[in-house]
Amino acid sequence: MKPRGDDPSGARSAGISAETARDVRERVGKGDSPLPVPDSSGDSRPRSGANGQRKDPWQTDLAMMLNSLKRDPAVKYSSEGRALVRWLEVRLVCKDDTDLMMRTPAHQATKVATMARVFAARWDEIAAQLEQQGLSEENPGQDGAGAGPAGYPGDTTGT
Repeated sequence: MKPRGDDPSGARSAGISAETARDVRERVGKGDSPLPVPDSSGDSRPRSGANGQRKDPWQTDLAMMLNSLKRDPAVKYSSEGRALVRWLEVRLVCKDDTDLMMRTPAHQATKVATMARVFAARWDEIAAQLEQQGLSEENPGQDGAGAGPAGYPGDTTGT
């Protein structure tokens, strides 16, 4: 029997929370993007440009951000930090990767598209947890301070 997205055990086996699975399924069922719509809470994720249109994700210089991480002493001089950098390096998606994806055989295109959406949803969940962790660091008196995201480097349930 195929697990449903709202079944916690099915969501867990996919590496996402039951709430995320339910939310993505509802959005896709409505014909919307599987990613959540940005809110007005000052969310720092690069989703919209100044004019309210979606920001081109290719404009973010990920190599520069990764090099900055590599130079940070807290990352550079800890085994977890170095593992994080190695983990991120193999998961970078470059614009050239789009060409490879577009050469997917037609009979597998829907499957690859679904995988891309699930990867995006998982990354979005990780990003939200990291942002919450960053906000907790900025406001240490609030609940959840110091809570890190599940699936830290070495977790094979993610991508």
